[in-house]
Amino acid sequence: MKTTLYLVLILILLSCQKKISEKTQHKEFNTKTEIKKLEKLELNDTIIYLSDDNDLALIKLTLIPNGTFDFHMSIYPETMQDSEPKPEIIKANGIWNGNKKTVLLNFEKQEKDSLNLNKIFDSNYAKENEFKVNNNTVEIDYSLDKLNIWGISCYKSKKENSEISTTVSTNSNSKFPIWIEKINLDINSELGQHQKRNIKEFNKLNDSLSICVFILNDGLCSKYSLVTFLNQNEIDNAEIGIECDQDMSIPEYKWKEFEFLSTTTFQTIEFSEHVNDSLIDNNGYIKEGYDFMESKTTIDSIIKVFEIDKTGKITGTNNE
Repeated sequence: MKTTLYLVLILILLSCQKKISEKTQHKEFNTKTEIKKLEKLELNDTIIYLSDDNDLALIKLTLIPNGTFDFHMSIYPETMQDSEPKPEIIKANGIWNGNKKTVLLNFEKQEKDSLNLNKIFDSNYAKENEFKVNNNTVEIDYSLDKLNIWGISCYKSKKENSEISTTVSTNSNSKFPIWIEKINLDINSELGQHQKRNIKEFNKLNDSLSICVFILNDGLCSKYSLVTFLNQNEIDNAEIGIECDQDMSIPEYKWKEFEFLSTTTFQTIEFSEHVNDSLIDNNGYIKEGYDFMESKTTIDSIIKVFEIDKTGKITGTNNE
């Protein structure tokens, strides 16, 4: 009788241990599954959130595979009578980390309190859990194809590294194709000794369409031009940047900068810095005893956005 009782107790004990073991294994399996779901997101290509067509602002959030990100926001100015519109530009960067569900953007702190993340990532214009703001961090729902930043729809897209990489030619001394170097050489032979044009960037957008940025130096100014080529034939061109030596006796200084927003979209920003009218003499120069660098100046700027279509034509939404 005792032997039978002992056997029953042993069987019960073994049964309990088996259930405990199964529960432990099941728990471990769930934990491993959860960890797998939350694996760190690793990007092979650059991810861009770009605003659609609107009259308010141009917004671009770029996630770079190296774990950093860039944020650019150009707020379009309202047209005012008797005054030139002044755009507001917000730039920021930082580091990101996350998984396929969420990505945490950790913005670098800025000296000036010019970056209000609660206003830029306004929850009043977003879906529930689209993003969460906490001090200088923003957690976005990476599974979504669109984010509403500043109330504007910004669509997610992928920019493959191969699309923006510089083309390498068979010439080991150059990183540009032979045909584009020949075109530039022919131009330089016509310019003469006081001017020279160099290739700054070359991007092959597809098998037939390419773009090239040239710099023309004449001793006083450096002028940047964007030229499009279809099947190695020039289609269109635009001046996208200029910087010149400054004459301190002139009451105004102008320059132009450019930035690529995507492989087919870029913007130019024209700046004009000038002194107060009271410091200008009757001949249009700065009055004697005053200097441009030491005088109080005002800076105005105009932003223009351009698109390159599939035929190579350059068009601008606010192009004059």
